[in-house]
Amino acid sequence: MLCNMSTENMTVYDIKNGTPADRKGKLSISGGAVCIDISDTAAVMLNMTFDAAGTGSRVNISIADGAEAYLVEKYSGAGAAALGAEAVQCGVNIALGRGSTLKHQILFEDASFTAAYSLKCDASADSVYDCYQSNIGGTAGCSTEINLNGCGASVSSHLIAFCSGSDDQRYDIRINHRAKGTRSRMTNCGAAADTSKCIIDCVGFIEKGASGSDAYQKSRIISLSPHVKAHVSPALLIDEYDVSAGHSGSVGGIDAEALYYMQSRGISRAEAAAMFTAGFLMGAADKSNSELYEDIERQVKGKISAL
Repeated sequence: MLCNMSTENMTVYDIKNGTPADRKGKLSISGGAVCIDISDTAAVMLNMTFDAAGTGSRVNISIADGAEAYLVEKYSGAGAAALGAEAVQCGVNIALGRGSTLKHQILFEDASFTAAYSLKCDASADSVYDCYQSNIGGTAGCSTEINLNGCGASVSSHLIAFCSGSDDQRYDIRINHRAKGTRSRMTNCGAAADTSKCIIDCVGFIEKGASGSDAYQKSRIISLSPHVKAHVSPALLIDEYDVSAGHSGSVGGIDAEALYYMQSRGISRAEAAAMFTAGFLMGAADKSNSELYEDIERQVKGKISAL
């Protein structure tokens, strides 16, 4: 299965400042955007690097009817100091064909530059979209819009956000149910330390005519310092009967009873807090690719241990 593939088996495209190193395989250029058309089973990795101020990238991805794809986006800075304070603009548009499947991992691996990232996905009937986004440190403004346009389309959206120092991360996530029998699950896990900011706004909209839809969202931010600014704003907008929907959102410290239990087993308070935070964040990670999971876990633990 694609979801269990090693990253060694993926087609890798190196894209620097929005320009690909070559145009092999499924990749082409149109209107200044990188275009990827996937018509059958495929696994693709995009290594997105930036080293010049005022740069950005646009990527359009089309998944054909019935195709199964695995996509990984990795964002980092090569000589990122040259970028200054200006945000790197990154936009990704995805079109899912009828009955297609896409597993999508978005990894921000460099905290040294500011990213403005937008993701839009249009899902046709009976398509399945699994999205995992990890941002382990740094400043970012991320906007996500997922449209379930066809009957039976489904999405599962997962976010890991870790902020420390003066990091400022803001997320705006919206899932629109526009057809009957659509399904969405949203899980957002954040942790904020020092004087950082972590803001998560999420909306689930079941439009009129989308009867039989099922929407649920869960968001939580752990506050690791009294000086952080952390906020979760969950919302459900429902304009139809015969639907199932629910949401939860919270901001708070680590559970005192959990810390006490771990300390009673001989673990120091600092170690217990680090273990709890790492375990909480990794609950939103994709476990099917062990390489990427271990890479994210290493970054999370490294950031926490540096506090």
